[in-house]
Amino acid sequence: MLRVLIASHHFPPHYVAGAEQYAYRLARWLVHQGHEAEVVCVESIDYGDSPEPICTEDHYDGIAVHRLQFNLGTVSDPFRWSYWNPAIGEWLGEFLADRDFDLVHVNSSYLLSVSPIETAKDLGLPVVLTLHDYWFLCPRISLLHPDGTLCQGPESAMHCAWCRMTEQRRYRLLDVTTQRKLGSAVMRWSRRATMRRLLGLDRWLPAMRDRRATVNHALQRVDTVVSLSRFLSDKHAEYGLRPRRVVSIGFGMDPLRFPSQIGPRIHMDAAGRPDLGLRIGYLGQLAPHKGIETLVRAFNWLRTRPPHENGQRLRLEVHGGFGHHVKYERRIRRLAAGNPAIQFFGRYENHRVGEILSGLDAVVVPSVWYENRPTVILEALAARTPVIGSAIGGIPELVNHKINGLLFEPGDSLDLAKQIRCLLDEPSLLSRLHDNIGPVKTVEQEMAELMQVYESV
Repeated sequence: MLRVLIASHHFPPHYVAGAEQYAYRLARWLVHQGHEAEVVCVESIDYGDSPEPICTEDHYDGIAVHRLQFNLGTVSDPFRWSYWNPAIGEWLGEFLADRDFDLVHVNSSYLLSVSPIETAKDLGLPVVLTLHDYWFLCPRISLLHPDGTLCQGPESAMHCAWCRMTEQRRYRLLDVTTQRKLGSAVMRWSRRATMRRLLGLDRWLPAMRDRRATVNHALQRVDTVVSLSRFLSDKHAEYGLRPRRVVSIGFGMDPLRFPSQIGPRIHMDAAGRPDLGLRIGYLGQLAPHKGIETLVRAFNWLRTRPPHENGQRLRLEVHGGFGHHVKYERRIRRLAAGNPAIQFFGRYENHRVGEILSGLDAVVVPSVWYENRPTVILEALAARTPVIGSAIGGIPELVNHKINGLLFEPGDSLDLAKQIRCLLDEPSLLSRLHDNIGPVKTVEQEMAELMQVYESV
């Protein structure tokens, strides 16, 4: 029997994104296998009037959960506290001293900072870290500039400092208007101390250097890093963040949630007759980095094309929304207004994913950021639903073009429309993609690999 503490930035029921579901599946599996697993998570960072964590305890699906609430807005340097939170470190040290855990599994350091890693190692506990995103590389987590364009990677502290400054609208507009020539000029000017002071870079340059050194130090102390995709670990290594030991363990799926489909779906209309419509689905956040705008524009373009000769109708079901990007969601709905082929179904509960997928012919994952290992792709493949995905990040590791799905250029709505059109122009293509989807890794297989990691540390 193992005693495992899982430290996660969030945890259900109020937070149910991919990383939160990962922590929940892991904790639930450990408990069901007779191990002891407890969770420490952040519930709120704007609670009360102090950065000192207040802990509330409850049980979620038989899992003991310790939820921390504090107010980061009360500290003098919120940026430093975002990656080195001494209050969480002190609280966790007292918490661990009263319990006899065998290891600590850190499920992303976002919101938690690297303090849990350093605290656990100082107490002599093994630490396993799962990478879900680019938090260790990028203060913005996503490797996206404030204007939505991709960052190739943190080439220098100066690049990160300037990126931080463009979060202010006046700098961002100037940089975009000059087609990034302003940013290039700032890189040159920054060699002079006088110009750094005038531009206000003196504040951010040391901060970015300190962040890089602090997170890299913690990363080197981790016993084993679990990366969910090769792309993610390669990206960290490319910019000098090389943990001592990295293993790649992909998500596992519960096959009972996704009844296997023998062949392509046959949909019926309201009168019980076969419906020839091609149903394309989107499941997830309505957020800029998820690329839903690319998908809507592709459908708007397809609407202007002549109808297909076999009379197939094309429909898009959008499942998700009502999140933190309210203005962006309104913009997407305005963009789709007037196109009867696009329907918005709103937020959905995770347990309904299998049901939703059973009514779709294909799923589109149009992300414009470096996706790691999108859960929705694994869920779609588990339900034997072909995926049309943007060729970015870890997506091509899961989707093989014209084998089990289709790929298109990120952000290119015409290329996406072309791939969707292929499904209409070549009726046998969908069947071939469906038939080529093999079995996906199960939760049991994933956990067996993870238990090997636990035993090794």
